[in-house]
Amino acid sequence: MRLRNIPHNAANRVHRSGSVLVAVLVCFGVVAAILLGVTQSSLMRRRQLKREYQMEQTRILADAGVVFAIGHFKDAEADTWNETAVELADYSLATVKWRFDADEVLDVVATVSHEDRPDRGTTFEIQLPAEAWKYNLESKK
Repeated sequence: MRLRNIPHNAANRVHRSGSVLVAVLVCFGVVAAILLGVTQSSLMRRRQLKREYQMEQTRILADAGVVFAIGHFKDAEADTWNETAVELADYSLATVKWRFDADEVLDVVATVSHEDRPDRGTTFEIQLPAEAWKYNLESKK
């Protein structure tokens, strides 16, 4: 008696090709998950670097505001906020406010943001007692 092997071999071939297809799809899924994680991590790092850059720009602007305010001390009125708009290449809204209070404490507030998203800006504030900024003023004479 002889058994027919033809249908049995055809069934094995279909079963094997189905297993290979499932293995390939699983590999694609794993690779896609890894790529998605790397892309998400890269985008988060990019946003973090942009925020750090904006914070550094704001801090530098506040430092420049201190120098500017000390230079204009004689023209300033006590307890009055003076505001100066500043042009920065990457940001459309940049301002520095400064005032000298009655005790000659210097307050400087720098703000940097984009015009389309002012709520996502950064603010940096510096307060200097009179002894600190007057010492700098006298040492430059």
